[in-house]
Amino acid sequence: MSLRLLVLRRAALLALLGSVVASCGGEARRHDRPHLLLISVDTLRSDHLGCYGYERDTSPRLDALAARGTVFADVVSTSSWTLPSHASMLTGLYPAFHGLQDDGVTLAEDVPTLAERLRDAGYATVATVAHVYVSSQFGLERGFDRFADELIRGGTRNPVASEVVDRFLEQLDELGDDRPVFGFVHFFDPHWDYTAPGAFRHAFTDPDYAGSVDGTYRSLLEFVSGRRAPTDADRRQMVGYYDGEIAYWDDQLGRLLDALDERGMLANTVVAVTSDHGEEFLDHGELGHGRTLFVEQLGVPLVVAGHPALDGGGRRAGLVSPLDVAPTFLELAGAPTDGLHGRSLLAPPDPDRAVVAESIRLGNPLRALRRGDHKVVRRPDEGDVTYFDVARDPREQAPLDADPTGGALLAALDDYAGAADTGWRLRVAALAEPRMTLRGTLSTAGVFTDARRYFSGNLLGSEALFHHFDVRDDGHTLSFLASIATHQGEIVFETDPPDAAVRFELEISCDEGPCGVFVGAGDPVADPAGFELRRDDPRLRARPPHASGAMPGIASGVWIRAVPPRAGAASELSDDALRALGELGYVDEGDDGAERDDGSSR
Repeated sequence: MSLRLLVLRRAALLALLGSVVASCGGEARRHDRPHLLLISVDTLRSDHLGCYGYERDTSPRLDALAARGTVFADVVSTSSWTLPSHASMLTGLYPAFHGLQDDGVTLAEDVPTLAERLRDAGYATVATVAHVYVSSQFGLERGFDRFADELIRGGTRNPVASEVVDRFLEQLDELGDDRPVFGFVHFFDPHWDYTAPGAFRHAFTDPDYAGSVDGTYRSLLEFVSGRRAPTDADRRQMVGYYDGEIAYWDDQLGRLLDALDERGMLANTVVAVTSDHGEEFLDHGELGHGRTLFVEQLGVPLVVAGHPALDGGGRRAGLVSPLDVAPTFLELAGAPTDGLHGRSLLAPPDPDRAVVAESIRLGNPLRALRRGDHKVVRRPDEGDVTYFDVARDPREQAPLDADPTGGALLAALDDYAGAADTGWRLRVAALAEPRMTLRGTLSTAGVFTDARRYFSGNLLGSEALFHHFDVRDDGHTLSFLASIATHQGEIVFETDPPDAAVRFELEISCDEGPCGVFVGAGDPVADPAGFELRRDDPRLRARPPHASGAMPGIASGVWIRAVPPRAGAASELSDDALRALGELGYVDEGDDGAERDDGSSR
């Protein structure tokens, strides 16, 4: 993506969400800066914690930390599954902007990480992670001096909390220098399987329960797949095992904090505890996470302690996001915070703030936007829009018939989409059991930038495999070969300049049944082996029909659309506006060059 277009996208988003964070400028003296510790607990919904009002004693150590710090009462995650949410935490950007939205991609080199920024500010950077979606496989190790993801054995296991604590403490002891430390610790325990060690496993379960649920995913599969509906007793037992995992993790959180105290670090450490997403237990008829954007999957904790501005802060109202940890930590480090979508937690609450959540997982695009007490959820491909008043309906069980803000809420979501979705999009859909093979060569007189391919791995009988995906010939050619069965994926790219024509040479075949190439809402291409499209073709703005898995509604094949850059954005920015952006760090004044990037669900 050209530098100018990238800047415009990010600047437009920051302006419309009202969350521009100015650079602090300069560096604080080293001895004035605290250690910084970000703890992420996978699959932890906030309403199962004592400090958020839960009746069970699942979290005494977190509650004690919260008692001396600040509990942020209304936290909305950026997505409902692990990869995009953690990438947002570790970059300070929404998923559509950092790009780690599904399998198949790694973090682009032009997206700076929180660890890189803090290392540049003089911090030692250390991380221990417990799942492949938070690993070096996706580029999330960038900026860490020490990054331990070996415990997951390439994704074949998930270490329990005690192993994670042991490894992180080993890394701290190996540092051997006097720099302030930024630590990132990722725990996986509350995620299924819900099989906490020792007495924690049955701490909250019913000893008289006689059903099949034992906390393992295998015992939940018949309910997750819909083959059998769980009884109330089944559901209570699931929740009991889940709460046991939380209690076990909380015990290990205490061990970690005690160890930092013994090392003399805790008194000068700002600790932030949050999660990537929650977990559903039939709140909206589902189990698990990653398929909806309702509150039980987006409502996560955020507890921060260890700084005078936050200690003793009690329970703080106001809409926040895990995105906000990055600008907060950078501010505490005396480092610039330019270009981030989050907002420092040290600032007063903003009653007009909007926050976004999104997912494209499993070919199921979803977006949600909260502003104040109002929320909108949209499935773009179907045109479905749902509204909620979360003050009157905090569990989001009573959708409203219309936008309670008179259209402002949906307009804000449209503005976000306009800033986030520019570019060419090729949906690759194989909606029947036989395998589809797709070979493509795309060429342009400009250059291809920000090229990515998305697919949700091999899930629930689906398969998507890219044998190769390459930008070559100095950026003028994009080629790929994929085999797909019972699945939807997507290929996205931008061109520089944005209005450059693209020539398509596609070879597509299915083992059984027809396959096609379609433009926009379904205009068939007569000769897929050679055709050209230009961005101003009005057909490209129409969305294809939506389908999920093997459901009818869309033919197997490739569906091509292109979202234009925000209308007039480049011409509307004056020299004075560009100079102001330069002062905020968004653009290097006078730089018209281009940045080029050839760029298992648990």
